[in-house]
Amino acid sequence: MNIVNAENKFAICPESSLVLGVNTSFSTYLWSTGATTPTITVTTPNTYSVKVTASNGCELTDSQEVTGLTAPSVTATATPDQINEGESSQLAATGLLDY
Repeated sequence: MNIVNAENKFAICPESSLVLGVNTSFSTYLWSTGATTPTITVTTPNTYSVKVTASNGCELTDSQEVTGLTAPSVTATATPDQINEGESSQLAATGLLDY
C-alpha cells in the first residue's frame, strides 16, 4: 500500500491544494489529519500518514512528505511604459520559464 496522487507529485504551490489517497481499497482509513476518508486534500507542506485496515483485520501504515514550492518572482515591463489612448505597448515578463 502506498500514498499516491493523480500526478504522482508531492510538492505543493502556495495557495493550492493536493489530493492524497492510497492505491488500494480498504475497510477503514485514519489519516494523520484525523480524516477517516479514502482521500484527503492538503494545503500545507508536511509529512502525512495513513493507517488502513483490510477486510481481514490486517493493519498497514504509510507516510508521504509533501514539500512546498516557493512562489515565483515575476516582473512585467512595458515598452514604452506610458501610452495614450489608441497607442500600443509591448509587454515583457521575466521570472518564469513559461508564460
